Amino acid sequence: MRDFLTGIAAGIALMIPILLWIAGHTGIIETIGLYLLGLFAALLVGLMIRQTEMKILEKIYLPDLALLEHRLHKVKKKVSMDVVIGLVKLIDCRDHFTGTHSEHVSQIALMIGKRMGLSVKDLRDLFIAASLHDIGKVGIPEEILQKKGALTPKEYTIIKRHPQIGCNVLKDIEPLQRISQYVCFHHEAIDGSGYPCHLIGEEIPLLSRILAVADVYDALTSDRVYRKAMTKEKAFYIMKYEEKGKFDPVVVKALYDCVMSKKERTRYSFNVNKK
Repeated sequence: MRDFLTGIAAGIALMIPILLWIAGHTGIIETIGLYLLGLFAALLVGLMIRQTEMKILEKIYLPDLALLEHRLHKVKKKVSMDVVIGLVKLIDCRDHFTGTHSEHVSQIALMIGKRMGLSVKDLRDLFIAASLHDIGKVGIPEEILQKKGALTPKEYTIIKRHPQIGCNVLKDIEPLQRISQYVCFHHEAIDGSGYPCHLIGEEIPLLSRILAVADVYDALTSDRVYRKAMTKEKAFYIMKYEEKGKFDPVVVKALYDCVMSKKERTRYSFNVNKK
């Protein structure tokens, strides 16, 4: 606005000598008309000066602003990934098994996501959510996390808090706010028997449904202090029949197609859609 007014003043300054000269050679009415015409001309000059300045500024600054915005976006993404890496290391320091498990789950979840045709953005969110899905276990007593035997009902109630704890940790970190909901719901079940919110079916975000399958598959096919790792076939059997109704069958089928060779799929004829 100030530049616009400066332009008008410049226009008036240019017109005054011309108008004074004309006033000395014409009558009063003609002079008034010419003064009004001069004011209008001054406005036009001011507008032209302002437009010229804007074009110059656009040429000078807009490319820099676009570059700056791009760089800030890259910095923000790097900062968020640095935060993720730091949190993953925190998990690993607290419980090495959980840290290794999270790494496996992130790899399995990405396989499923790619098989299901997720966008690059969703795959990135899925990877981060899988890496941090057990971050809430930092709030669970170590004696419960490291217990070799079966958990008591009270201990199980305590460990069931970890999705909500994880959500509370992540939701206050601006780049991870969206990720927090996926972490919160990764123990929800399709039939509503999960926790913490007892969501049903598609009330559960797709990325959380993928996390649930990847999480359980890695747990079943990994060694535990109380049992050896199960075969792939046994793991899928449990997810389909013994834990019937808990997992999204489309997600299970996507994982099945990823980890079973064509020969294995023909040999075992496993059909996740079979009732």
